[in-house]
Amino acid sequence: MSSEKHLRQFVIGRFFFTLLGIVAADTFLVIFIRKVMEPLANSAGIIDGDLTIKTIYHTLFVDHELMILWMILAIVAFVSMPIIVGAYSFTKSVTREIHKSELEFIKTQQENDRQRYLMISDIAHDLKTPMTTVSGYAQALSEGMVKEEEKQEYLDAITSKTARMNEMINLLFDYTKLNSEGFKVSTSKLDLCEFLREIVAASFTDIEEAGDELDVDIPEEQFMVDIDKMQMTRVINNLITNAIRHNGKGTKINVTLRKDGDDLMVFVADSGDVIPEELAESLFQPFVMGDESRQTKGGTGLGLSIAKKIVELHGARIKLAQKPEVFRYQLGDEYNKSFVISFQSY
Repeated sequence: MSSEKHLRQFVIGRFFFTLLGIVAADTFLVIFIRKVMEPLANSAGIIDGDLTIKTIYHTLFVDHELMILWMILAIVAFVSMPIIVGAYSFTKSVTREIHKSELEFIKTQQENDRQRYLMISDIAHDLKTPMTTVSGYAQALSEGMVKEEEKQEYLDAITSKTARMNEMINLLFDYTKLNSEGFKVSTSKLDLCEFLREIVAASFTDIEEAGDELDVDIPEEQFMVDIDKMQMTRVINNLITNAIRHNGKGTKINVTLRKDGDDLMVFVADSGDVIPEELAESLFQPFVMGDESRQTKGGTGLGLSIAKKIVELHGARIKLAQKPEVFRYQLGDEYNKSFVISFQSY
């Protein structure tokens, strides 16, 4: 809930709570005056028991002028006191809540700034290494320091590192675009089963070349969902690519679709090692992937954060389930972890 919405709800709630308190206090005072003050005044002869316009006038301005004046002032004071106290309490509580909201806003801004600085640092880190390699190889080629038979190797390395930088820049552009205000996915009604089959078929060669095994469990039914085909393809491809890239040869990869009540659940599971808990908690944050993967496996650390944003733009949810939680989905005892996407079905 945003700070502005929370503050608005708090002020409205506090206002009605304070108003209720004032009404309760005034009701109590009215009952007190009628049940206690008035009989005492009658018994003391201050007020005539027969209250008519004439007797009230006579009592106020003729018989007990001074005493009645003090009584009226006392009643006014008693009636006004809850209002004054309630107004003070209301103002005090609202002021305190505004101050709290301001502190929370400042704290949020500071955390956003910290995340932004970390992102810039990670961008510089990920671009510096390939740029240094490209610069060094290009300089060696330019100065004739490379043997003829080694030139192709240097050119291939330059091409590879340049492609890595280009991928990084494109992912940064996509990440920024997806998080920009007003961006919307372009959805159409598609059969989720057929959609997943197409993606799995296109990924089969990569899985086979990596020496991994593919297990598919997609029902022969039609489940219609509103999705942006291009964007959601990126999500599923990213999850399958991660399963290939971040696990050893011979990993078993599972793609499953199940209907659970009103939800359609897509699983991309693998038999690889469990992700450490401290890393798993922040896995969907940008540039979170671990130093080893950053240096040796060619990742950028942006794929899962982009995937999460795309899924959320579809009104769906994505999470990582690891053993023992993953076992409750009954995908198979060999699967140690799975990414789970939950869509709303029709």
